Amino acid sequence: MDVGGLDISWRNAGFQEDPSNFVAEQIQSLIQSKAISVCDETQLIRINPLSVAEGGGTVRAAQPSTPSVIPHRNSGPGIIAGPKWTAWSETIATARHEGKEELAQILGKSATNSLSQGTMSAYSAMRIRFETFTSSLSIPRAHLGKLRNLFIAHLVHKDQLKAIPMAIAALNFFYGRLEGGEAELQKLLVDSAKRETSPVVNRRKASEEDVNTVVNWALLDGSRESVEDACAILLSFLAFLRISETANVQKKHVQDKGQGVWWLFIPKSKTDQLKRGTTTAFKVAGAHKSLWDQFMNQSLHKTGDHYLFGSTSGPATDALRKRINSTLHSAGLHHKGLTPHSFRGGAATAALRRGVNQEDIKRVGRWKSTSSMLHYLEPTPI
Repeated sequence: MDVGGLDISWRNAGFQEDPSNFVAEQIQSLIQSKAISVCDETQLIRINPLSVAEGGGTVRAAQPSTPSVIPHRNSGPGIIAGPKWTAWSETIATARHEGKEELAQILGKSATNSLSQGTMSAYSAMRIRFETFTSSLSIPRAHLGKLRNLFIAHLVHKDQLKAIPMAIAALNFFYGRLEGGEAELQKLLVDSAKRETSPVVNRRKASEEDVNTVVNWALLDGSRESVEDACAILLSFLAFLRISETANVQKKHVQDKGQGVWWLFIPKSKTDQLKRGTTTAFKVAGAHKSLWDQFMNQSLHKTGDHYLFGSTSGPATDALRKRINSTLHSAGLHHKGLTPHSFRGGAATAALRRGVNQEDIKRVGRWKSTSSMLHYLEPTPI
């Protein structure tokens, strides 16, 4: 049997009789369930995993057993599923052989549920880049560690330093972590790249005056579209929202607690991939309250599942970004270089200047660490 580029003796693997027929049956079962698929005439099988992403690597279908372990000397895009995926597919087959389909399903779903779909897609795209790069080399696929470090060096050469963390995470996911000297070499490459990486350039932050300008413009304009788009900006500022979070606010997520205080439930965020959700509070007063009340009144017809800034389906992030940019232009703020992301950082900066504790700002803004939050803060004199 050939797994991950190795011919493995079935007796050494602990089988009392040749398992080729059993493995072939289980392979057909996995193909039918779309967990794997035959990808070429040599019977290479691609582990999807479970068709969520185009990846996972390849293993070879059951072949006549051989008495030793002999690395194949192939290279290129046929490269390996890591040991994790070999164990994954074999354990699913074992569960089904024992008549434990419910356990096979749990094992299968673990491949898709361990990461968000967006992360899985990003990892798969990076794996394709890696395999495209290695296809131009003659290095045997048995030397996976060297190939991976050459790929990191390739990213450095292309001045794609910000892609290195994603590349390492993706390759670790599909092929497992490097060990020994290869791991130490990877660390050298990463440390070297960090010294060459350009410092973080802080985006322009929106001030409270900028938000007031947008609010006053919308009150004067009075159209439904202007009020809605201005409230998207207002809510982004008051609740420290990312653009994706603003786009996904549904009517049922906001609750009026009286005296201008509202609670906002955020079902999922960049730092909450498990969708535990979090609730934050914000307060509207003065012109902010006038605009917000007008917006809520014109949203009375919406049910709880309707999106505040869309209809039955939330607006695409890019579409909402364009609407916000258009509103900024109409309000006369186009010259300030503001973006939809300026309001989250602007809110944090304004809170800090009011004397709010950094830990409270980090909690409300859902930053995992102080260092990540500091990138959003505008320099403030002491």
